[in-house]
Amino acid sequence: MERLTRRNILGAAGAFASGSTLAATALAAPSAMAPASDPILALIAEERRLRDLGCSLQDKATLIARELPDDIRRGPRVVFRSRYGDIVPKPSDRFKATPYHFRTEQDLLEWLDNMSRAWRPHYFTEARCAELLAEYRADKTARVDPVLEASGYTACNSEGDALIARAGVLYDQIEDVEPITLGGVIAMIELADYESDPVLVRAVEGLRALATGGAA
Repeated sequence: MERLTRRNILGAAGAFASGSTLAATALAAPSAMAPASDPILALIAEERRLRDLGCSLQDKATLIARELPDDIRRGPRVVFRSRYGDIVPKPSDRFKATPYHFRTEQDLLEWLDNMSRAWRPHYFTEARCAELLAEYRADKTARVDPVLEASGYTACNSEGDALIARAGVLYDQIEDVEPITLGGVIAMIELADYESDPVLVRAVEGLRALATGGAA
């Protein structure tokens, strides 16, 4: 998700203070900072609420995962058995069954694609890759998923992802909304990573001073 940029934040501030009747009225009125006076404030508050809840659940899922057995945390596994030495071509490894773990199916697919094209195409044939993918899915369903679900990890992680996705939808809406109060402009800047940009930090100081009738 693309974050708010200096250009569109300062553009919003510039549009707000461009000399329009609305801007002049807002600058002179205490209601310029009133939460109920600018629709963007409600959007930002809800975006933050959803994102904070989502991140909290993901953090909880991370803590749960740390307590799980290592072979569960590492993800479903596939076992390589080959007279060529189970991928590692050393005589002592021949005929040894070697498990390889992958956190996601995409990780496995990318690894298989690389192996089939660049290193062992004679072993990682299309049929063999299909077998390994089926083995991965079976291990995920039978061994890994039940443990993750019973521990509460799956529910926390899934709900956290869903909340953050909802926050992302609101964020996209916020990018298309022009604030109509100084409070809205300031909230829009604070939603971005403005503290790493000294220009935006100074802009926020000036806007807050304007909103309270003081000087920057």
